[in-house]
Amino acid sequence: MVRQGVPFRPDRAAMQERGMQGFVHDIVVRGLTQFNAGDRRVTRGAVAPADLATPAWAGGLGITGMDFLADLVGLSAGADLLQRCLQVSLDKRAKALLPAIAPGEAGFVAELEPVPVVELLTSAGPSIEPFKIAEIAKLTREMLEASNAETIVRMALVESTAPAIDRVMFSTNAPTAAAPTGILNGIAPIAASVNTTPSEAMADDLCVLVQAVSPYAGNSNVVWVMAPAQATRLFLRAERLSYPVLQSSVVNPGVVICIVVNAVAAWLGAPEVVTSKEATTQDDTAPGDINSAAPSRSDFQTDSVSLRLRWPLSWAVRETGAISYVTATKW
Repeated sequence: MVRQGVPFRPDRAAMQERGMQGFVHDIVVRGLTQFNAGDRRVTRGAVAPADLATPAWAGGLGITGMDFLADLVGLSAGADLLQRCLQVSLDKRAKALLPAIAPGEAGFVAELEPVPVVELLTSAGPSIEPFKIAEIAKLTREMLEASNAETIVRMALVESTAPAIDRVMFSTNAPTAAAPTGILNGIAPIAASVNTTPSEAMADDLCVLVQAVSPYAGNSNVVWVMAPAQATRLFLRAERLSYPVLQSSVVNPGVVICIVVNAVAAWLGAPEVVTSKEATTQDDTAPGDINSAAPSRSDFQTDSVSLRLRWPLSWAVRETGAISYVTATKW
């Protein structure tokens, strides 16, 4: 007897109450249930893919996008930034426009005097388009049945997702068919301080970076993103920090980025996890089509289970002048 499997979609209220740990627990329990010795049915994990024309498959899971993002914050500076920045919704659209609006200048008005009408000039801004992070993790039956199965699954899904965000976000890459643009794309780096005293060079670099974005930052709303070495030196030398410091192992040593958080807009969909013990996959980080000439692995034959994560998310830079960075710092 053959039946079609369906994507695992946990109850929204339960997700709000239990968070990511409960989400993972349900995945593990479902995976173990499929291995029930008394169940002689063959389960297929194939599902119809979602597309832009029918995106409502995740309409009831909106809360899980932020829950999953919050779980990544400890591992990804990009996840932390996405959580802080401007949130937008595509609302079943293939693209959302983000027009630039120049602020007017307000003034004081005397009692009973008419209030002036300011002109807010608009111009074409960037657009945000849907992209997705996707991965397949394979676990053996023995690993799923182990007492620490929840920890194993969580590690497989979360730790492999975190660097994928940072690697693309904190780059100078132009957008591609598969990934959004790096937030440093089109932005020229500021020359690092030539001061040979590390503490003085640090102060010079940080001041120049903040000054560069000050027209957009106001009195706050700034975060630093830097390599772990620079973040550690800053923590050791500074008694109190005015802005949050996010560190990423993907950022090259010597690179320090200053970002006005509202300069970045983000769209976060709901993650979908599909489990299958019948899938055949090409086990490669750069897979091609499955055919007789390429090595592939059968979950049924190897007594394994595949977990496929699909997480729709994207971002766009609203104003490049609100981001500055230096390379090759002397500290």
